[in-house]
Amino acid sequence: MSNYLKYILACILFILGVYLVSGMHFQDALWVYLLLIVLMIFVSIVGHFSMRWNFHLKAFVGNKNETQKIVAITFDDGPNAVFTPDVLSLLEKFEATATFFCIGQNVIRHPELIKEAAEKGHTIANHSFSHSSTIDFNTTKGWLQEIEKTDAAIEKVLGTTPITFRPPYGVTTPALARAIKITKHRVVGWNIRPFDTTLKNKKKLVKRITRQIKPGAIILLHDSHDRIPYILEHLLLFLRENNYKTVSINNMMHDAS
Repeated sequence: MSNYLKYILACILFILGVYLVSGMHFQDALWVYLLLIVLMIFVSIVGHFSMRWNFHLKAFVGNKNETQKIVAITFDDGPNAVFTPDVLSLLEKFEATATFFCIGQNVIRHPELIKEAAEKGHTIANHSFSHSSTIDFNTTKGWLQEIEKTDAAIEKVLGTTPITFRPPYGVTTPALARAIKITKHRVVGWNIRPFDTTLKNKKKLVKRITRQIKPGAIILLHDSHDRIPYILEHLLLFLRENNYKTVSINNMMHDAS
């Protein structure tokens, strides 16, 4: 049973318990029940958007037991013809490793970029095929198409399929959970999210990341905007100055198991 179903069951039992223990008539206690229902809906919404809660499925969001100074840098939404080459150059310059969660459509547009990334030792992972704004409303069948089409696009270029998947926007649903049960992907989240696609101040973004750095952290970035070269270069400088090493998501998960 998922944490979501456990939560719903607990809420129902709690509301029934309040009714039975209070001895109030339903009409007299209506405001209590309405408040509890609103709270239940609020927590449910937060659970959909927080992979750390494992609400609908289990997600790897970092290794809190890690003692060595290692972190995983991840990039979503690529490959991007303009910014992914800059990212790859910086990673090579600092001898750093990263994981790229790629959108299937972009893989088809720029297959040479994921091939280059893989040849340089980086990990290529699945981030859905379309990353559409309404993807969270997908049925199980719709999620399967998104995941499998991206796997096929990556396999066509690299000859292998990814073992990890990151949901667009970090949102999980029961339908996605059912799809993942079929595809067997490991779902990966993060524990450092600087919101680099929305915040514009590059220096503040770097500070938001570096002040949260700790062993076993997973950093969420995007190789799809013009601030990423500055952010990545200063992040890599910070990691080097503080004796941190970068590893792939696959290696971090292996170490955590």
